Amino acid sequence: MRMAQRIARAMLVALAAMLVLSNLIYASITARGEVGITTVAELILVGGVLVLVRSSRARRRAP
Repeated sequence: MRMAQRIARAMLVALAAMLVLSNLIYASITARGEVGITTVAELILVGGVLVLVRSSRARRRAP
C-alpha cells in the first residue's frame, strides 16, 4: 500500500510541475502574463501536493 501511495504522490508532483512549467512557457511566449483559470487550478494542485508531503512527513516523525 505504501508503494502505491508513493507512486500516486510522485505522479501528482510530476503533474503539478508539468502544469506550472507549461503555463510559464506559454506566458513567456505570449508575453501577456494573464492569470486565468489554469493558474488558479495549478495553485490549488500545488497546494494539495504540499499538504500531502507535509502530512506524510509529520506521520513519519510521530512516534
